[in-house]
Amino acid sequence: MAGTGKASAPAKKHRRFLFIDYENVADAEVWKADGSFHICIFTGTNQNKIPLTMVEKLQPLGSRVEWRHVDGHGKNALDFFIAYELALILSKEPDCECVILSKDTGFDPLLNSLGKEGRKVRRIAHISELR
Repeated sequence: MAGTGKASAPAKKHRRFLFIDYENVADAEVWKADGSFHICIFTGTNQNKIPLTMVEKLQPLGSRVEWRHVDGHGKNALDFFIAYELALILSKEPDCECVILSKDTGFDPLLNSLGKEGRKVRRIAHISELR
């Protein structure tokens, strides 16, 4: 309201998350992601060796990168953990943006449904699609 002397609060910046299905896109150049993303890399039981060059390129990103090792076997086990993490983040921060980096189109029905609810979610198959 004009003339009240109250300053308007600055607009809240919404956080951005990038979930990486490492089983599916192990060759992704994750370090090229926009600096505004918090990056969660999900590895499966078979990913017990991460290339040193990747680790070296990610290290400068510090706490912006988290590794989540899924200990379990089964078809789509890693995908369920990514979907669970997505749900946790969206329940805490409903206005955040979440991007899943995976070539697995199995995520699409969930993301389409969340998009219809007004959530900012999408899947990309290559890091170059990140904007």
